[in-house]
Amino acid sequence: MEIVAIILSFITVFLVLQLIHILSQRSRLLLMILSSIYVFFYGVGAGYLFYSCYPFDFRVWVDNFSGSFSWEALGVMAQSLQYDPIIYALVIIIVFIVLEAKKRILSRVAHPKPIWPKVIGLGVIYAIFLGTLFPTSDVMTSFFQSAVRYFFHKSTYPVSCPTGQYPYVSKRFDRKFPINTNKNYPNVFIIVIESFSNKAIETKLLSGQFLMPVFHELSKKGLSVDYFYANSINTPKGHFAIMSSVYPSIGLKVFSDYPDIKIYSLPQILQDVGYETIFFQAHLNKKFDNTGYFVTHHGFQYHKTPAEFEKCEDIPYKWDWGYEDRVLYRAFFEFLDQEHLKNSTHPYFGMLATISTHVPCAVPEARRKVFKKPTSFVERYSNAIFLTDEALGDFFKELQKRPYLKDSIVVITGDHPYPFGDHVIKSSELGFYEESFRLPFLLVYPKKIPSMTIKNVVYSQVDIAPTVIDLAGIPLNKHHMQGQSILVPYQDRPAFLIQPYNGKHLAVVRFPLKYVFSVQKNQEILFNLLIDPKETKNVISDPIYQNQIKQCRKDLQGLYLNQVLIEQNQIWP
Repeated sequence: MEIVAIILSFITVFLVLQLIHILSQRSRLLLMILSSIYVFFYGVGAGYLFYSCYPFDFRVWVDNFSGSFSWEALGVMAQSLQYDPIIYALVIIIVFIVLEAKKRILSRVAHPKPIWPKVIGLGVIYAIFLGTLFPTSDVMTSFFQSAVRYFFHKSTYPVSCPTGQYPYVSKRFDRKFPINTNKNYPNVFIIVIESFSNKAIETKLLSGQFLMPVFHELSKKGLSVDYFYANSINTPKGHFAIMSSVYPSIGLKVFSDYPDIKIYSLPQILQDVGYETIFFQAHLNKKFDNTGYFVTHHGFQYHKTPAEFEKCEDIPYKWDWGYEDRVLYRAFFEFLDQEHLKNSTHPYFGMLATISTHVPCAVPEARRKVFKKPTSFVERYSNAIFLTDEALGDFFKELQKRPYLKDSIVVITGDHPYPFGDHVIKSSELGFYEESFRLPFLLVYPKKIPSMTIKNVVYSQVDIAPTVIDLAGIPLNKHHMQGQSILVPYQDRPAFLIQPYNGKHLAVVRFPLKYVFSVQKNQEILFNLLIDPKETKNVISDPIYQNQIKQCRKDLQGLYLNQVLIEQNQIWP
């Protein structure tokens, strides 16, 4: 199959170059420009392929188009390339331009008139390659094929929901703790760490110290979950799942593509019982991914960044995508103090979104405490997550200084992980393995929750909101939450994982089994995470798992229904 793909790639490249040559034969300048553009972008595509081992998916660009021209986003793109193919492409362009200028190596070859029959013939052949989606090693054709899938191969789902029905709405809510009839609700703070890999909390330095020692000390005081998952692979999808307890969209981002969807979110539920609700982000751009609009239209009364509280001493801690975590926390507590002086009667709900561990993790040299001269992404990430861990210590110190915040629930988790090269995957837009979805989760509330670790059952971001509501004793007449409180006896239910890019993979986790349906390939994969934690053996054909596989296929219908309800705006009436 690989040999066929290589042969086809030569054919498709030849077709494109022939079309460029024919269409520009009247203008040498146009010929040089078009040929150079094609070769350059071929080099960029090859650079991405050699770095990630996957061709670039058109959907990634479309879904992130609004922010793709910022300096931060360009830095991420630069991080995702191997530069040798780009250098070779530039050398080829220079040599071609020199030879064409001096010896007319291409323009002297004339095509007989009329040229349009030949153009149409070559175009039709190339269109067949695109339309039939023949596999090819040609990075440009692969990119164009992904564009064809995006525009012409729209997903359809084998479920439906009649207009006017809201199947998620329920009056049942299972809780461990009774409703707080005194209405003296605790404060609630959810810290959502950017690109928070489960490996980060497991890693030890050469000294034997954990990379995140503060997190480990905190875990001795709280509840952690071994198998806790992000429901998808980017920030707005993670924030949506945490806020709403609804699984994110399989394809588009709810924040930007369904901004007016009706949901009864966690911040709205808490606001309705008297909380002041605050979304505080370290990222400088409040409009990125339509975050500002979405959070303020779905329950958050305030949307803030540290820029509004910046001090001179904060300047060294502003780099890359925004502010270091320590500045985020300082500004957040400064805002809380201001609000407390205005009104000291209501509790606070704060969702804090960090940013300093976002790719490319370009920690300034003066702030590098683990690797002074990092030579890989893992080392750059280690520098960033070490600072994140230090800042967690600052957060709890500031919390303890304030008597009015004495009764506070703190949740620490992430928006999504980031793979470090396991399974040859170095980007969150690729793969369906554990390193792209497993998150740390820690709940700190010693007043009610002892130190413990939940093992061998699965939870995910949609379970955070029900857990908070249960623990805080919030009354709830009805809701649409798809998660469950982590504090009640475990219910036999799956966790859904969504990889929307590079073939689209949908996963169902019922520990110890992880079922993956690869949409583009129409392929099923099954891993036993207990026996095979590194996910090296597909056991989909093993007869002992056939009943569980049938259940996972059935479970997947629930994820399809979730998508239909999002698209039809039938989550909440």
